[in-house]
Amino acid sequence: SLRLLRQENQSLKIADKSGREVVLSSLKGKVILLSFWASTNKDSRLFNRELKRVYNKFKSRGVEIYQVSLDNNKVYWEAALLQDELPWINVCELSYPNSYAASIYNVTQLPTNFLISKKGEIVGRNLQGTLLDDKIQENL
Repeated sequence: SLRLLRQENQSLKIADKSGREVVLSSLKGKVILLSFWASTNKDSRLFNRELKRVYNKFKSRGVEIYQVSLDNNKVYWEAALLQDELPWINVCELSYPNSYAASIYNVTQLPTNFLISKKGEIVGRNLQGTLLDDKIQENL
C-alpha cells in the first residue's frame, strides 16, 4: 500500500558514483521523481531522454530526480551515466537482483518511476509525457 511506502521511502540511503551516500529523505520539501533504471535496459536508456527534458524544465522550480540504478556492474553503470550525461542524483546499490530499494518499491519492470510530493507522499507512478508534467505542476 502507498501508506507503507510513504514511511519506508524515508529510509533509502544509497551511494552515488563517488561513494557518497545520498538519503532520499534529505530531499523532503522538493517534488521528487524517484526513477528506477538499469544501464543495460534499452527502455531505461530511452526514458533518460524524457527525464532530461523534465529535469531541464522543472529543476529551477524545486524538482529533483533521485535515480536508482538496478545495476550490479559499476563499470557499465558509470559508462551509462557519462554517455547519457545524467546531471541529477544517481545512486546504485550494485547488488541487483538483490536490491533493497527495488523490493521496497515493488519494482517489477524498468524503467519505473514514482512522483513524490513535497510532503513525502507518493502522488503518481510510471508517469510520462504531458501526464508527468501536469502532475509535477500540480505538486509544485
